[in-house]
Amino acid sequence: MHIQLLRADITSMKVDAIISPSETSDESVSGGNLLCKFIIYTPIPRAGDEDAEEKIRRATINSLERAESLAVASVAMPAMCAGFPDPMMKRCAQVMLEATMLFGTRARSLQRVVYCLFDQGLYEVFESALRELKR
Repeated sequence: MHIQLLRADITSMKVDAIISPSETSDESVSGGNLLCKFIIYTPIPRAGDEDAEEKIRRATINSLERAESLAVASVAMPAMCAGFPDPMMKRCAQVMLEATMLFGTRARSLQRVVYCLFDQGLYEVFESALRELKR
């Protein structure tokens, strides 16, 4: 499975599904007028949650599993740590990318995960984390 980092608006991505963080919902719906077939909603932690790291890991894996259940080949995913303090951003990137790489070893239909990181600083955090994980 290929992991790609882009500075892009997730709603402009031409992928099979986009992941959308949600406060409570855990569902898949039609992509409607977007360029994707599906929108996968996944609950994410709030800044300050004691178990935020584990919730980020679960949200990442659950999203990828949902994509597999829809038999899609590509998904676009945002950072699931918007609004978190800077030190947590680095850990969020590491957790999400580790979970994605681990999931990639058992993926069947999913071939490409695109992390859409609109903010330059966040892009650099994910880029650094991905470089470290690939060593």
